[in-house]
Amino acid sequence: MDIVEAAIRKFSPLLRAVGGNESYQGSLRARLRALPQLLLENGLTSTILFYAAKAEVENLKKALMVYDGRPLTGMTKEQAGYALALSAVLKFLQDDLGLPLPSGERFSAESFLEFLNGELAPRRREVMLRLLPFTVELKRLAEASLKEAGGE
Repeated sequence: MDIVEAAIRKFSPLLRAVGGNESYQGSLRARLRALPQLLLENGLTSTILFYAAKAEVENLKKALMVYDGRPLTGMTKEQAGYALALSAVLKFLQDDLGLPLPSGERFSAESFLEFLNGELAPRRREVMLRLLPFTVELKRLAEASLKEAGGE
């Protein structure tokens, strides 16, 4: 699958989830813009763990549900930005790279760490080579589609 097409498929549900909420839009835009550089500077695991910590696991579960058409509720704009950005990355890892994510009740901080150290670890280099262009495309989509924080 083309990386641009994959980015569009993962970005569209995020755009629907934030809707007209300019605070959520600004937060998501900022998180997606920072993502490629953070991956380069800090590496895959550190970046994913940082976004997961900022989002909190329960909010990440909610953000992943937007891909099933569920509305985004019950989180701050900062949590929403981190959770939605990370959900796009995780869906890409799952759908486009075939990495099985923990889901439902099994999705916890512990199962997430097991995923990072288990399924993801042996494929880290391959994942980075595919993930970086994907996050650059997400960044471009965010810059073109989402309002900056402060409504600019």
